Amino acid sequence: MKNIQPRTQFQRNALSENIALTFALPVGLLFTLVWFIIFYSFHIPIPIIGWPSIGSATLINSGIITFIGFILGYLRGQKSLQPHERLQLKKSKLIFDCLTLATAYTIISIVLTAVAVYGISEAFKGVLLPTLSSAVAVGVLAALAAYSILSISVKIKSNDIVNALTLFIVGGVFISMATSQNPYWWQVNFSSLGTTGSASALAFNITLILSGLLLLCLTDYLLNNLEIIMQGNKSGAKFRTNAIRYLFIFISLCLMGVGLFPWNIHPFLHNFSAYSLVLGFGVLIISLKWLIPTLSKSFFANSYAILVTLLISFLLWQPFGYFNQTAFELIAFSLTFVWLILFLRTVGNMRDLSSDGSAQ
Repeated sequence: MKNIQPRTQFQRNALSENIALTFALPVGLLFTLVWFIIFYSFHIPIPIIGWPSIGSATLINSGIITFIGFILGYLRGQKSLQPHERLQLKKSKLIFDCLTLATAYTIISIVLTAVAVYGISEAFKGVLLPTLSSAVAVGVLAALAAYSILSISVKIKSNDIVNALTLFIVGGVFISMATSQNPYWWQVNFSSLGTTGSASALAFNITLILSGLLLLCLTDYLLNNLEIIMQGNKSGAKFRTNAIRYLFIFISLCLMGVGLFPWNIHPFLHNFSAYSLVLGFGVLIISLKWLIPTLSKSFFANSYAILVTLLISFLLWQPFGYFNQTAFELIAFSLTFVWLILFLRTVGNMRDLSSDGSAQ
């Protein structure tokens, strides 16, 4: 067989670049015109932050362009795939994945834009620009946003979603920690971040819920990768992939449950979801030797090391009392998340190697 996979990937890269370049300029011109009209109506010089401002306009543009651009790029990218590369999903599941990913990327885009705007405002304090210059600046940033999201969404792969999940959950949790109304939340437990009823608590819970939804999306890509990896070994392949599917769905639901049931309102359901999440990871780690025996020895060694560290941390919390509950929960959260990212990236890389090898 001829080398099909590299040519297909090259075509997807070329397609994403072409679509991104095609839409970037019109989007930039459109938003330049829109914001010129808006800024002109105020008859004042435009600052970097405040309202009206270049920063607020850029934040609004970032949300609109990222959400719509991701959906259009994702659907166009799915059509560009060859039949054997496409995810075998029902239309409803494809729409669910598309909207979930678009929402996650939109939130990430808005947060990164807000950080950038804050940095620029600190570097250029008191700067005021004329209406036309402000509109052009906003338009250029809009074109850049359109180019970036289209180039990503058209050729999105499992590792791209893993990177988005990493950035989303780590950023969301740290933002909740930094903005919590109770600076001594760590004296209670990790889950208290989602109990204050403030914006930071809402951000914490939404982060966990949407992270669970992202895991559900990743499950589809994971199974597609596993089918390619196991194509040379048909014995029990369907049973093993289904077992991994159900374990990942279970883990995803547990992660969503931690956010859906705040600890101060539904303590039993919250704790049940949290401990079931750790249990699900433990079962998955232990069973992988039979489910995917082709994983590397170094991966298994790291997995077992993480599992042993998790067990030791639990013992240091209960019964020895060396750790408080917050310390154990932070360690458990960090270890399970690190292992999850390690596993997903390992499978994604194995998929790429299997595709390259089978295409020779």
